[in-house]
Amino acid sequence: MAELLLHAIVSPLVRLWLKNSSESWRLLPRPTDRLAHSPGANADKILLVGGGLAVGYGVRTAGLALGGHLARQLTMLTGRGASVHTVAELGMRVSGCASAIESFDLSSFDALVMTLGADEALNLVPVRRFRHDLDALLTWVDNHAPSSLSVVFVGIPSIPSVSRLPRIFRALVDRSSARLDEQLKRACAEHTGATYVPFHPEAADFLYDSGSLLYSMWAGLLAPKVARVLDAQLSNPRGPSAIDEPARQVALGELGILDTAREERFDRIVASARDLFGVAGASLTFIDCDRQWTKASVGLDPTDSPRGHALGDATVNSGKILVVTDASVDPRFRKYSWVTGRDQVRFFAGFPIEAGNGQRVGALCIMDSKPRAFSPAESSLLGQLAMQVQADLWGSRH
Repeated sequence: MAELLLHAIVSPLVRLWLKNSSESWRLLPRPTDRLAHSPGANADKILLVGGGLAVGYGVRTAGLALGGHLARQLTMLTGRGASVHTVAELGMRVSGCASAIESFDLSSFDALVMTLGADEALNLVPVRRFRHDLDALLTWVDNHAPSSLSVVFVGIPSIPSVSRLPRIFRALVDRSSARLDEQLKRACAEHTGATYVPFHPEAADFLYDSGSLLYSMWAGLLAPKVARVLDAQLSNPRGPSAIDEPARQVALGELGILDTAREERFDRIVASARDLFGVAGASLTFIDCDRQWTKASVGLDPTDSPRGHALGDATVNSGKILVVTDASVDPRFRKYSWVTGRDQVRFFAGFPIEAGNGQRVGALCIMDSKPRAFSPAESSLLGQLAMQVQADLWGSRH
């Protein structure tokens, strides 16, 4: 009863302070983009979800927020590339997390990293209610995520130590943070599919003053533990996920890209791909219901082609970079018309293009008439170009 009373009294006051105080972190700028990428072969894909730490208060791009610093520090630790896609909302709570990511293809990610609980601690949400919501979220993840997905919960920090919260609230909120963090730790210990990562940063300058530096420090606390989780997956690597075709078509339609005119930004990326790899042609294609539609191409016929024998469709189905060193001797492709016909394609490399929810909708491809090898460094470079396509594609919706 006392918890409920405190919650009822304090929560409106906290909301009022967050809305009106010049010290409120919610008045700070936030990133308008969502994807941060660190170059490297065999990139790990992380979905970063939550409020608080994940939002990126005080910086304007995902690369300078927690996701960007986490991606770069993971690469330094693992030697692999890392892509961190952030889904962050003001005041996101455990109870709202599932609805925020229910449209995502979770099978396309290696790890789900969640920074939740700060808003509940700030508003003195009762422990019992928090635990109920947490158990419901863990059940939802069990029912919707593949067993190959690593689920990581970041511990709830001491909010007064990383904010300019008014002194009148500090002791109450600090106690609330500790109690909810203990519940989070217990829930993960009782759930075999979840990993708890403690997060206890030292008191630091506020985001108004430090911004990206603080996110770098915080990523430094998290990256070693997340890297160990990702490394443990190597013995059970994520294979290509089955495509949910209706969901994929919805995601493609929401992008509004099909049958649009040529655009210089995409033409430039495709031309760069051809020139960087010294190949005969390159293209950016999207896979519709029964066709491959070409948005940009150089050195290739840009007309539509049937989906069944399309290079872009093969890439979408692969779920990762697809490299064919000599299609004429590859039993999967040697009888296709683009191998036996006028184009005489021998080498091919394609990197999947995803919608914002992880659904694979197209491919950035390069090809040549001569067989050739493709190194991990070249795979990483093609991936970087694909990330630029995605950044432009997602940005065009805002």
